[in-house]
Amino acid sequence: MSHDPNLAPHAEQHPDAWHRHVHAEGMPQVEHGARAKPLLLGGVIAIMVVMFLATCLVLIMYFNKTMAESRSRLLETTELADGPDGSFARRENALAGAEQFHWVDRETGVVTIPLSQAMAVVVADYQPNNKEIESQGN
Repeated sequence: MSHDPNLAPHAEQHPDAWHRHVHAEGMPQVEHGARAKPLLLGGVIAIMVVMFLATCLVLIMYFNKTMAESRSRLLETTELADGPDGSFARRENALAGAEQFHWVDRETGVVTIPLSQAMAVVVADYQPNNKEIESQGN
């Protein structure tokens, strides 16, 4: 006799104690989760979605606040201006020195001149002479 190759042959064994049910066990239990409750499942999913979106919103707000504080600390600070290294004083001295004549190197003859006079000298160097204008016109 041939049998279906997709089915395993039935083992002719006597059931053991685990497979036997006796009357002393009482009524069998109802299968857990046999009946889905769509409203309950929908409610749970809705709560999960709301909690996920709330978490995302809180994280976005935290990130924006942290970045704003970090940017303000870096860009809107006066720490470097009056820091313990005296950078503010160095800057003031440099600006004051830019408005005075003083030697940079006496041996080579290098002198600094006030900034306003230096600008006037550079502008005068770039101004064309009247003779050059006349020669270009002819």
